[in-house]
This record gives sequence, structure tokens and C-alpha cells, in this order.
Amino acid sequence: MNANNAQAAAAPLLVSAQPIAKFADLFSDTSKDPLQGRYHDLFAAFDIDINNAQNGISPSALRDFIAAAGAQNHPLALGLLANGILHPYICPARVDRALGAPVSPLDGKRFAFENELHHNQGHTVEISNNHFNLVANTALVSTVPFLLTQLATDPTLESLGPHTVGDANTEVVRSRYLIPIPFKYVNIFLASGITPRHFFLEVYPLVVTDQIDQDCQSLIRFMQIALTLPGPGQHSVLEVALPVAPPCDTRLLDIRDAIVQHHFPTLNTSLVVGLQQS
Repeated sequence: MNANNAQAAAAPLLVSAQPIAKFADLFSDTSKDPLQGRYHDLFAAFDIDINNAQNGISPSALRDFIAAAGAQNHPLALGLLANGILHPYICPARVDRALGAPVSPLDGKRFAFENELHHNQGHTVEISNNHFNLVANTALVSTVPFLLTQLATDPTLESLGPHTVGDANTEVVRSRYLIPIPFKYVNIFLASGITPRHFFLEVYPLVVTDQIDQDCQSLIRFMQIALTLPGPGQHSVLEVALPVAPPCDTRLLDIRDAIVQHHFPTLNTSLVVGLQQS
């Protein structure tokens, strides 16, 4: 072997570093917002008529709407309140049984990534049917102007209530257990645990500045209830147990991995190699 060949053989093989995928990058790109900042119809689907809840969209219809968004690969984020924090669940999608496919325990269930990706992998949890339900009763909450004043006055205040009928600066509202997070604010929820207090002091001002507070009324009502305790030592009526991961299933792993690769095409090795060779 001559000197040149020996040097070439000894040279280390250059391997390109794998790209790092972060939902923070996805939600930082406003061109990826499927609604382009127009959220009225999104949150209208979560509005509840306090006088007649039957006027709203049923939980089953709402589940179908969200399943459709998942099938179309919309980068959607849903929020659930657990342990006093609104947790973001990213890219919810339903697993549907294809014609001729065998029955699977995954059929008809909805899954999402809990918070951010880690080493390009997401923690998949199941979003249950119950999360789409309405809270059993209406809630008496502080009006937004009043609660903003109270929170600004007391830096340690994390909740308000309980209220009684006739209290000044209160109103009656109702919500579901689950609420969408506007695309443009998802990064805030990914970066840190957003409590109801943090929402009204940090996120709500952005909503007002962006002039979408009227579009996001169901989100604001949700957070009003989240801030309100129904009784001494009690939690908000919106509190749920954190969704849990399903049993390991290779088909589900492939389905969720395909979602990540759709939003981050550079992770798809076969696609990248094909583009490089074309």
C-alpha cells in the first residue's frame, strides 16, 4: 500500500451530525401556523353556552375535529391543567383502523406528545375521551379586570375564590377540561410551567396586544376557572390527572415518529439521501 492509500485508509470517516428537532423551532415559524393567527373558529369550537350547553359542539364532534387536524398534520397544541400548571400536548392525532386491517387496541384512541422533544423523540401519552367533556357545572369566577388588579397587587397570589353568588366583580362561565393553545404562544408553554397567574401576567397581555382577546375568549374563561378555587384547600375544577403513556407498541412508535419526521423533514434519512442524489 503506498503512502497516499495508507493515509486515506487511516483518515476518519466523516459522519454528518444528526439534526436536532425542537417543537420550539416549529412553533417559532409563523408560516407553519395553519390558521395564520386567525383563531376565532378554533376557540369558538370550545365555547360553552352557560344557559344551554347543548348549543355547543358535542365532545364526540370535537374529538372528530381534532382527529381531522391530526390527519392533516396540523401542528396543534392542546392544554390540560394538572398540578396547577397548563401542560402542552403537541400534535394530537387519532389512530384509525384502516379497511382490512386487523383490530388493534390503538383503534380510535388519541395520542399526543407531552411537551418538548428530547433527542428527537417525543414522550407519547393518551388523550382520553373524558378530557373533551364539559366541566360538570358552571363556575363563579373573578372578572378579568378585577383579577388582573389583584394579581398585580399581591406578588404571592396564586389563586382566587371561593366566590359566592352576589360577590362583586364576578361572572359565571363554563369550560371543557381541555383547551387549545394559540400557535404563536405555544413556545411560552414549552419553555416553562405556566400557572394561571403566569398566564394572566405574561400571556394575556400578549393576547391583548395582538388584538385576539375576543377570538380567544374560551381560553381566557378556561384560565379564569383555573385561577379559581371552589373551596378552602381545594383545587380548580379543571384539574385532571396527567395523561399517561400507553403500553409500548411498535406500530404507535412508527406512527408518532412519522409525525415528527413530517414536521422535521431533515430527520428523514431516506428523504435527505434522495434529495442529495437528485
